[in-house]
Amino acid sequence: MGDSAMKSGVDFEIWNHNDRGGLSDTFSGTQGQDNIVGNTDSLETSSKAWVIVFNGTNYTGDSMQVSNSTYLSDLNHVDRYDSSGTKQGDWKNQIQSFVLYNSKPAYWGRNPTSDELFLPSSGHAVFTENTNFLGDNRTFNAPYNALVLHSIGYTTSGTYMYSSVSGAINSLRSGANAWLIVFDDENGGGNALKVNPNTKIKDLNSVSRYDFDGNKKGDWKNQIQSFLLYNNQPEFWSTKYSRPYIDFKTLFDLYPGTTNSSSDDKITYVIEDATYSIDEPKLAVQSTTQSIDNYYISEDFSVLPTDGWTKYNISMDHKNTGGRNDKAEFDLYFDNSGKLVSIQHFSWSSNGAYNISQQLITIVDDEAWLLGTIGAFETLGISEEAADAFVTIFDFLTKVFNDISSLVYKKTDDGGSYYFLPVICHTINRIYSTVASGYNFSTYTSGSDSRNNYTLDFDYTSYSSALSQSSIALVSIGNWAQKSGANGSLPFSQVIEYQYENYKYRTWYPEVSYSAELGMILSCKIDYEIDDDKDDHIILLMGVSVPSSSNGEPVLSFAQATIQFTDMSNENIMSTPCTGSDIISNVYQQLNTGLQLVTADSSTGGRAYLADVAKANLEALMACANFVSK
Repeated sequence: MGDSAMKSGVDFEIWNHNDRGGLSDTFSGTQGQDNIVGNTDSLETSSKAWVIVFNGTNYTGDSMQVSNSTYLSDLNHVDRYDSSGTKQGDWKNQIQSFVLYNSKPAYWGRNPTSDELFLPSSGHAVFTENTNFLGDNRTFNAPYNALVLHSIGYTTSGTYMYSSVSGAINSLRSGANAWLIVFDDENGGGNALKVNPNTKIKDLNSVSRYDFDGNKKGDWKNQIQSFLLYNNQPEFWSTKYSRPYIDFKTLFDLYPGTTNSSSDDKITYVIEDATYSIDEPKLAVQSTTQSIDNYYISEDFSVLPTDGWTKYNISMDHKNTGGRNDKAEFDLYFDNSGKLVSIQHFSWSSNGAYNISQQLITIVDDEAWLLGTIGAFETLGISEEAADAFVTIFDFLTKVFNDISSLVYKKTDDGGSYYFLPVICHTINRIYSTVASGYNFSTYTSGSDSRNNYTLDFDYTSYSSALSQSSIALVSIGNWAQKSGANGSLPFSQVIEYQYENYKYRTWYPEVSYSAELGMILSCKIDYEIDDDKDDHIILLMGVSVPSSSNGEPVLSFAQATIQFTDMSNENIMSTPCTGSDIISNVYQQLNTGLQLVTADSSTGGRAYLADVAKANLEALMACANFVSK
């Protein structure tokens, strides 16, 4: 009679009278029932159900295999045999336990071993309430995101797999092509255990639970609060981590002049005359799929990888004068190889007075710029994958730098607020480098490339000399010296002072961060010293990539600049992100054009030369960028 006689959506139905009479129980999905009332006189399976029934509890005793699309109208007339083939009676009122499969088991047609009985299909994993795969159970098919187990019930009873009191998982098993990670906290948080395909764990009490540092935290009995099930081995599987992992100590060590310890869960560093802090990146969620239904619905899932991703929340502060802090927050998304693939939910606030969200940031990435930059990297022998990741960072840095500068800084004359954007850019770059370095992906298209023995470096000691050799005739160029009254700490409290056309300027000690040995981000702040209490500001941001050979010079990939006037008498001047063959001249021309519209009086005449000073420093920054032997 087939499926039409069964209730809709049911895989297996049993009745307590023959010919589907009396009361019935229904079951759907792969599962095992280890103890049911044996009051059964007819049964039926759907077209996708294979069932083996037993006349004893806990899958013991005589057994019978019931193929898909089978209807047995009267179990009183179905013979029951033991394992030796000897007839023991019939099957009426005899079914005490069964296992239901949604695909034909490999053992079908012969008696299975106990090991075969609970072997999940390819891409599946089974969780059971008790040891030895007894009790309530449920089978999941990869890819699957079980982010909150206290809202997921066992198929067999509806009992939650984890409650606010305790867990309810004591054994588990993975099939072929099933890479399983279990966690002792929700949303993939806490300690983790990676379970390879074809793994059988009869008793989780016997499996030790460790943190990422190798410290034992107990066992895994009733500890699982969430899990992720992949149908392909993710790239991070060979590491000790359960995801693309931001190691906080490694990240801390990439920051210059830090004044705290990483145990504070916060990085605080003082650069120039301002203090900035970065909270430890917080894991938000990890997924095995491109989208998560009814979860984090504000995400733009369309730009995320189809085989899974990991999201971290980043929170940063600039400690402004009088407690008026600037704050930035955003989310970073990494694919399973540790590559940064998306930056979303960017927001900026200043003392609560105004907020700028991602919706106000226009997209800078015109197709020609992106393709041109990636193409340039490929001609340098950099792999397309690595070039894509590098451009992702450069693209967002230029986007944020350009748009937030024009929106925010006409509202402030605080140099520390002005430099907050490069701090955000360096933070993104450092986090990316922290994660990517853990996977040791090949930087170059050839593993034998001699550049693997070289690295980018910045020579601070040559900066005064580089300024003196620039195309702009600066005079009275000093050496690095700590600025009088600066709150910063060495070396970033240092400045080089000089003059141009009888006006005084100073360059603060530049900041450098590296992009997984592919390149580096350079930034610096320049002051036009109007008087003891007033400075105009120039911020420079540059991206430098590796040369085409080990004996070559670093390549300038992009540069841009912004000028902010301390008295807010004029709109900020912004260059676009400039790329191509004559980048520095392009930046200079854009700034110079903008300065033609700037009003100045006898006390601010040095504003006319801000483009020249910017050009001299761009040239000096490039002159101090080197590619040296490791």
